[in-house]
Amino acid sequence: MQTIYLIRHAQANFLGGTENYDQLSDLGKKQAELLANSFRANMICPDVICTGTLQRHKETAHPIINQFISTPIKVHEYTDLNEFSSSLWQKLAFILKEKDSHFAKELEALHIAQSLNQKKAVIYFFKVTNILLEKWKAGLTPLGEESYIDFKTRILKFKDSLREFKKAKHILVFSSGTPISILISSFLDMESSRELEWMYGLWNTSVSIFKGKHFKFKPISINSLPHIQNLEEKTVV
Repeated sequence: MQTIYLIRHAQANFLGGTENYDQLSDLGKKQAELLANSFRANMICPDVICTGTLQRHKETAHPIINQFISTPIKVHEYTDLNEFSSSLWQKLAFILKEKDSHFAKELEALHIAQSLNQKKAVIYFFKVTNILLEKWKAGLTPLGEESYIDFKTRILKFKDSLREFKKAKHILVFSSGTPISILISSFLDMESSRELEWMYGLWNTSVSIFKGKHFKFKPISINSLPHIQNLEEKTVV
């Protein structure tokens, strides 16, 4: 029997500006430590750890890796697990704000809120991102950027890569909200029209667990956060 844990990265430096987003905030570092403590308390020793190549993925995995420093654990980095690029987000936003006055107002509200109010900034961020992803998924791809089809293809390519670890009992996968949403949807055989639904509600350091054998998995829990009890420590960016 094999168990796969899909783990969203801890809180990134959302309020620090787009250029600083790919690193954990102070709260994010605490979340990562709490996650590691939970695995230790439940005596779950991973055989394999997979991460994207982004800093926030690796920083989230680091406390768990450190806990098992005396135990041989295979750590693999996959670009396939990376989130869509920040430049894609920025280029799409630039295109849409020139064409859509309502979107332009939402984007301006996000920029203002980022320096004043974290809760409002998160609300506006997801409103803006939802619009951008819908346009991207529908086929709007800025020059030089990855298309949605190519993005989805590489995420599902990583899923196939998991077949390499047939003998591993516990596989931890650290990634971002959009890739994890697609992976969860794929494991659940959901319609492609719904494959991004999970993204907007995935908590930072949430764990989605699938258990099975011969690459046939059943969900045990989705978006679970038992290691964080304090409501103020629950975040989604």
